[in-house]
Amino acid sequence: MTRSGLIKQFLAPRIARLREISAVTATVTAVVVPSLLIGTAGCGGGTGDRHVAVPRPEAYPRVVMPDSSYVDLPVAGGVTLRVNEGAGVNVSSRDGAEWVDIRYKGVWGEPGVYLTVTEARAGEVEEVMANRRERMALNLGGQRYELTELTSAGGWECMMAVARGSLTTPVQILARKDGSVISGALVLTLPDADGVAPDPVAFAPVVDAVERDMLTLLKSL
Repeated sequence: MTRSGLIKQFLAPRIARLREISAVTATVTAVVVPSLLIGTAGCGGGTGDRHVAVPRPEAYPRVVMPDSSYVDLPVAGGVTLRVNEGAGVNVSSRDGAEWVDIRYKGVWGEPGVYLTVTEARAGEVEEVMANRRERMALNLGGQRYELTELTSAGGWECMMAVARGSLTTPVQILARKDGSVISGALVLTLPDADGVAPDPVAFAPVVDAVERDMLTLLKSL
């Protein structure tokens, strides 16, 4: 065998081995490089622009409720309700009951307290009370609430439920004496055109003020 033949015979296995290594390296590179590119792209997206504009949060409108100044409002059955002097009040009779609508006009969300004064017939007071309690529970919808119970100077048994997380009926009251029952709730009207998402925080001043007014009403019965 010639010298060149011996050299080819000697180098052939090594050349084959180098080709195998090259093939493996090429395969690994084809797998790893794309992942590195993905990682690099991710890093570039996170740090390339350090001055991204973030929209400023919308501020809630300032809520101003009437001061704690009250007037006495006589209604049917010899009942007198102490209501906020700065609120608009409308009294009407329907379905055998006295309806008292207390509106806080000009306040964001148009809050209103809607009360019903019912004169139950003999033997029906417990049924009326059970109906009102059920309505209160449905309005609460399983939310956390604060319950205040008291007996007024005039002998009324009263309760008030305040659910600060509610965006519908956050304050509810119920009172009874003999055959008379007073029930009602604060109802919120959620604004949908002010660019502000509904949030209990926005209505906190309303809830606090109505809680104060309803507690004053119950104590004065």
